[in-house]
Amino acid sequence: MLLVTVQHRDGREGTFPVWPSVEYAFESDKETGTFDQLWADNAPKHWHYKLAYYAALKGKAIALGETFDKWIDDVAGIKYGKGDDAGNPTQEEQPPNSSPYSP
Repeated sequence: MLLVTVQHRDGREGTFPVWPSVEYAFESDKETGTFDQLWADNAPKHWHYKLAYYAALKGKAIALGETFDKWIDDVAGIKYGKGDDAGNPTQEEQPPNSSPYSP
């Protein structure tokens, strides 16, 4: 399972699993592409932040109704990692433009 860690400007961090509901929310967003397109070399960086936003929203770390534009103002960066089926980390985290699916 894919995990995304959100780093906030004040030093807080949160790690969230990318459940199917997160993928669905990402793909339903009119400003993003498909989940598979996210890993293309030319995918816009804001897509990665949108995925992190939906993961944090589904993980209840964002108040329902808080907009992406408000949330992103507090974000310093994101990292990806792999997790088991329960969402527990199993691999080192990686920056957004490297696919977490590579060995």
